[in-house]
Amino acid sequence: MDGTIEDKVFAPGYGEFRAEVVSLEELYGVAFAVPIDALSGALPDEITSVSSGAAEITTSSAPENWDAISATLGAMEDAWRQYRTTDVPERLDVQMTEALDALAAAVGGRDATGARQAAIGVARAALDFELRYRPIANVDLDRLDQWSNQLHLDVTAADAALVLGDVAVLEAIWDRVNHAVDGSATERVDAALTALREAADAEDTATVGDALAAFRAALEEVVPTG
Repeated sequence: MDGTIEDKVFAPGYGEFRAEVVSLEELYGVAFAVPIDALSGALPDEITSVSSGAAEITTSSAPENWDAISATLGAMEDAWRQYRTTDVPERLDVQMTEALDALAAAVGGRDATGARQAAIGVARAALDFELRYRPIANVDLDRLDQWSNQLHLDVTAADAALVLGDVAVLEAIWDRVNHAVDGSATERVDAALTALREAADAEDTATVGDALAAFRAALEEVVPTG
């Protein structure tokens, strides 16, 4: 209807695999899909090391611990170099490499906020790898945790626009996963998300912060049913 042509490729087990709009310079492609690309066995230690290091940096008091953070970053980079020698999906390789480069730049510049932001980016990238080894619902619950970290960062910066975006992402992920969790906890998460939405719509970042604490507490009680 808009006068453009979109070429799409569909693949068995994937559905829409690739889409391109040449005139708009748009290109979308699937890195991998589950369950068709799921892998057996335990989550590789290298990905666990990257994830745990990102969590440590996200919650650390960076201005007082740069030496420790630099050591953590070094261990994460070593783990990633070792893991990427395996058969890593190309798009995820690029995503993780760029995320770690951003973290290295922030740590090198002693940028505390930038380091926390970049660490969240690394953690999100790691979850994409974890999706091949872990149940989808468990990974989505961890995505909610990471986006709550992002929301905390944006509340601290009093950026109402980013806060609105964060809340929208939390709502979308919860809509995707709430069918696969224990029903007794869903009402508390729903209530906390409603409070987050109301405060975000009102651009009341202080109240968003209070609602975020309630959301995190409710999320800790969620148990996947699968």
